[in-house]
Formats: sequence, structure tokens, C-alpha cells
Amino acid sequence: MEKSKDRGREEVWRARLMDKVDCVGSGLRLIKILIGVFCLIELFKMLLYCVKSM
Repeated sequence: MEKSKDRGREEVWRARLMDKVDCVGSGLRLIKILIGVFCLIELFKMLLYCVKSM
């Protein structure tokens, strides 16, 4: 009986840990997207500056 309780607790602990890992992964993905958008905006601004200076 004790082993089944321990096993159940371990499964719950693993499920919670995987949920936290998924949340961290989603956050990192969002940060990467935001950095990419920022880089595209800066590139566009640089191109506009080059075109204006010609």
C-alpha cells in the first residue's frame, strides 16, 4: 500500500515538474520571438536611414 502511495506522489510530482518546464519553454519561445521582431524593426530603420541618406 505504501509503495502505491509513493508511486502516486511521484507521478503527481513529475506531472507538476513537466508543467513548469513547459511554462519555461513557452516563456523562452516568446522572448526569442520578441528579440526577432526587435531585430527586424532595427533592420528596417537602418534601411530607411540608408535610403534617406542617398
